Amino acid sequence: MTSPFLGDKDNNLLELEQKAVLLKDIEAHIQDLEARLDSARKEYEQVQGRISFLRASYAPIRRLPRDILVTVFDYHPEDQKCRNSVLLCVCKMWHEIVMNTSNLWNQITLKLDQVETTSVVWKYANTCLERSRARPLHIWIDGSTFGPPAYEVSDFRGYASQRLYDHVPISPYVSHDSARRIWEDYGFDYDTRIYEYGLHLALGILRGNKNQFIERWRGLRLDVNPTLHHRAAFRLLSSLGGYACSLNTLNYRGMKHYYEDPIALWDIPAITTIRNLTFDFMVESHPDSHEYMNHVENLTILNLYNGSALLSYMVDAGFESLKSLELAEDLQAGTRLINLPNLKFLSIRTGLTLQWLISPRLTHLYVQTPSAFPVCTLTSVTDFRYVWGKFGLLTELNEACGMMPSLERFHIGRLLGCSYADVATALEEIRGEVGTLAVCLEDATHSQWPVALELD
Repeated sequence: MTSPFLGDKDNNLLELEQKAVLLKDIEAHIQDLEARLDSARKEYEQVQGRISFLRASYAPIRRLPRDILVTVFDYHPEDQKCRNSVLLCVCKMWHEIVMNTSNLWNQITLKLDQVETTSVVWKYANTCLERSRARPLHIWIDGSTFGPPAYEVSDFRGYASQRLYDHVPISPYVSHDSARRIWEDYGFDYDTRIYEYGLHLALGILRGNKNQFIERWRGLRLDVNPTLHHRAAFRLLSSLGGYACSLNTLNYRGMKHYYEDPIALWDIPAITTIRNLTFDFMVESHPDSHEYMNHVENLTILNLYNGSALLSYMVDAGFESLKSLELAEDLQAGTRLINLPNLKFLSIRTGLTLQWLISPRLTHLYVQTPSAFPVCTLTSVTDFRYVWGKFGLLTELNEACGMMPSLERFHIGRLLGCSYADVATALEEIRGEVGTLAVCLEDATHSQWPVALELD
């Protein structure tokens, strides 16, 4: 008699084999589905990325806030005209921001080429004056390449002044009397008078027909043509002091290496609001110039013209408030002692100039070229910037500390003939030999060098 359990056992074995085969089929199906799912997910991500790219190409999802855009737009070189003309054409949003942001229009640069084309700059100047609203104005009139008209004076036979006057533009911002006075001044040649009239046209529109814009002037830079007479510009500027002028900075550059007829101190506009003065022309003393420049705090003289005693002349004008002085050349031997009681920053070509200056409050000294230290003591100097001459750095440091007992920071400017590696090597060699003096290696281009090395 056969047991029923044997039949069940056979059935179970058969079912087990069948289920095992089915399990393998299911596993294979799962693997196939997983592979297809991975492929579908990759395809989904690709399509989603393409959709995002296409959307971003014509309609960005997120836009920079207005205040950030204004900050970005304002961070730009001096050419305001080029910047604004480009930004206005990008899109509607940028166009509206530029049109309605006044601080993007208060840096006015006028380039003068010929007197006949001066009227071209009027439209741009008017635009800036209107869109800058009540913002302070910083003006740069570039007349360095300003030249005579295309026609010659000899083309006008008889009454040359009248006929020449008829060919230049008439501005509503320049009175007939002012223009006529320029043309009838026979002290200068015709080219100089044309040049002066061109400057008059440019300054006229920036002053306004009722001089209403002068009170907004804060900075004025004037680059003049070095081949024309330099007094022309000063005759125009001298009248500014009669208005409510708040001009803070005056930068006058003639780019001429020698003037046969130097400018008297009296010719420099006596605008008492000027705190920063820069020029590169010859100046002579004037009998009425005592305390004439006591309002100036920062003075930069770009050229002393072969060691003239220009600074001695200018000290007659006061400069009691002078805090910063930059000289491009040395004072000549024999210059009398110059007392600058409030001077704190001094930049000079070599250390030899120090023997002519009395500056008890000087804290920052910059010597522009390698030179021997003069025999003098500067007890108040804490920061000294020096161009290393590659001749015994430790010796130079010791000399500096002896001359300046309060010295805290010694800034090394690299000489063009020396590599930064040479300077760094020299610093490493003297590490630990100069006490706690902070020696700073000035490096504007090689970020791998440390900004400062603390020698202790």
